[in-house]
Parts: sequence; C-alpha cells; structure tokens
Amino acid sequence: MALSANHDADTFAAQSVAESKLVAPLLLRALTGQDDPPPNDGLTSALEIEVLALILHVMDRHVFQCLGPQRRDEFMNELLVATKRLLPSPLAEGFADTYNSRNQYYGRMSKLYPPTGENLKGTVFWEFAKAMASVYANSNPAAVMAATLLAMESEKFVRELLNSEHVR
Repeated sequence: MALSANHDADTFAAQSVAESKLVAPLLLRALTGQDDPPPNDGLTSALEIEVLALILHVMDRHVFQCLGPQRRDEFMNELLVATKRLLPSPLAEGFADTYNSRNQYYGRMSKLYPPTGENLKGTVFWEFAKAMASVYANSNPAAVMAATLLAMESEKFVRELLNSEHVR
C-alpha cells in the first residue's frame, strides 16, 4: 500500500474526523459526570478538535513505527492537509496550530500508556485526560480517570484503522 497517495490520506482523515465526532460527546459526559449534559456545540467542537489531535498523534506514532521517518513525514503531511479540508470553519483555521502544539506536548511522553500494573502518570493518555479535566472539570480525579480510559480507546481505533488498511 502506498501511504503517500491522497486517497489513503483522505480515507484516514475522514475516519479520524468521524471518530472524533463520536468520541467528543462521550468525553463531555466523562468530564461532567452527567449521563446527559446540556447541549453545547462550542464545547463539543472544542473537544472534537482535542480528540482529533490525540487520534492523529497516536496515528503518527504508529505510522512512524511501521514506515520509518521519511514515509511517516510524507503521510502525516498529507493526512493533516486532508483533515483540515474536512473541518468546518473556524475549526479548520486553528487546527494546524492546535495539532502542532498538542503533538509537541504529547511527543515529550515516551509512552502512550504504561505497562500493566505501572502508574499512568506521564503517559500520553493520562496527560491528555489531565489537561481536559483541568479545563473542563476543575481537575476532578474521577473525570481524569474516566477521560483516561476513553482516551485509551483512541489507540484501539488507530490500530484497527491501520490494520484494516494493511499498513506495514
């Protein structure tokens, strides 16, 4: 499979954007502790972008492992362009900055999640959840844990997507 083809980037982008739209309301529930929080399109859109940045970061790590740095650079550049095309304005305008900022932040963490039995501290999924809870849930520990578990599902999504496309 030639991952540098636009079709591939478009497919990955469309599925990643769709997944972020599905996960954002679940994240809002996790952060608020409410089964049916009041609708808030602005908040949901902000969470969609955060989830999308997380998904793309996780994908970036896996693609790097599968394809190496050069093909990873080519693919991720095309994926980011394709993703931005799918986002409505004004989300599209700020997406590159948000993604770059989050990618740098998450890139400092060596692990997505800890090996079994180890502490979550310092992992990508824990730090994502802590950041979301600090902004949207007054750093509520229950919200951090619920958001961490939800964030960990993003890796399952990415693995399944990459496996379905036979990325090697």
